Amino acid sequence: MDNLFDGIRDAAYNTIQNTMGNAATWTPSDGSAAQTGRVLINRPTQMEDVSDEDYAAITAKCEYLESAFLGLFEAVQSGKSEIITVSGIDYYAYKADRKYDGQTIILQVEAKK
Repeated sequence: MDNLFDGIRDAAYNTIQNTMGNAATWTPSDGSAAQTGRVLINRPTQMEDVSDEDYAAITAKCEYLESAFLGLFEAVQSGKSEIITVSGIDYYAYKADRKYDGQTIILQVEAKK
């Protein structure tokens, strides 16, 4: 059931996605039709030195509204190997969580090598 704030959230999210979002495509591993949408992605670019080891302080994350990629959250949660392409770069999605609103999905992703 929608509440007063759902419309405000959707309008704000759409404005941010259209301004700072990236084009993305998900082709489900089950062979069903590809889905396209826009996502917000956080790709850390600088490694930190911790003794003799490289350490990434932040993992790459991809954020989208659930309606953009129907079934992606459930596929990742079930352990399937899902690949999402963001601005021409393929990423493995290996963990999926919902934000507090229940509609925003956060994927932890790793660039495919």
